[in-house]
This record gives sequence, structure tokens and C-alpha cells, in this order.
Amino acid sequence: VDTMPEPERKLLELMLEEGAPMIEYILGNMGLEEFQEGPSRELVGALVALYHEHTGESDKLDSIDVGQLQLSALGRQLAAGLLIRQHEISKKWEERKIEVPKLNQNPKRIAKDCMRRVKRKLIKGEMKELMSGITTAEEGSEAQLELQEEYRKKSQYLISLEKGEILEG
Repeated sequence: VDTMPEPERKLLELMLEEGAPMIEYILGNMGLEEFQEGPSRELVGALVALYHEHTGESDKLDSIDVGQLQLSALGRQLAAGLLIRQHEISKKWEERKIEVPKLNQNPKRIAKDCMRRVKRKLIKGEMKELMSGITTAEEGSEAQLELQEEYRKKSQYLISLEKGEILEG
């Protein structure tokens, strides 16, 4: 859990906090496979399942009750940890007499930024692997050309992502 990148952690917090609209927004822009394997992906899967259970009555899901989620012990531990963390941050703000109507004042903007960061990291990782394949492939071979084309596509995707053309909303 401690190895989870901060942007991914924030996306999970936002979905737990904001409920159905945020689950719909984030998963309209990200695939399950873009979340880390293990408790993180399990929690997202459980949120999706809960969301689909309440199709047409998403107003009942304006915040998530972790008890409603089908989770393993690790998944439950992650969800509880995320919720406790949010509560602790809110308390610290209150103690310092900082007026905060809501910790995440613009949850959609925060989610968009976090999604961009998660996607950027994944794409850069894939590009690094492709580059390694390109350098080890036979010069001018069909395999090398395919890898170069794939690298070019990922590079274009990254540029579009940075320009904000990829994520909707």
C-alpha cells in the first residue's frame, strides 16, 4: 500500500469520497488495468461493481460505505486507510483554524490531474520497454520497425495527454 503512487491514492480517495459521479468520471477516462495490481485494482473493481448495482439510483451513492464493498482483508484495509487519512488531513486543517469548506474543492480538476499523472507514468514505462526492444532488435528488421511504430504512437499519445486532449470533462 505504501508503494502506491500518490496520484493513484488520490483517485481512490476521490471515488470513495465523492461516490457515483466521480466513479463514473474516473472510470470513463481510465481502465481497471491502469491501477496497480493488488488491493488498489481490487478496490476499483469493487467500486465499479457497486456502481453497476446501483445503476439508475446513483443518488444513493453520493459517498461510499466501505461495508457495501466486496473486498478481501487487504482491500478493506486499503479503503479504511484512505478514509482515515482524509479524516486526519481535515482535522489538521481545522486545528490550524484554516477555513476549508471541503478538502477537495474542485474534485474533478484534482481527478483529471491525477489521471494525467498516472497515465504519464504508465506510458513512459511502456516507452522505456519499447526503446529497449528497439535497441536489441535486428537493425532494419520487421520487428524493429513495428516497435518503432508503437513507440511513435505512444509518444504521440503522451503529447496529446500533456496538451490535455486525452481526458474528457
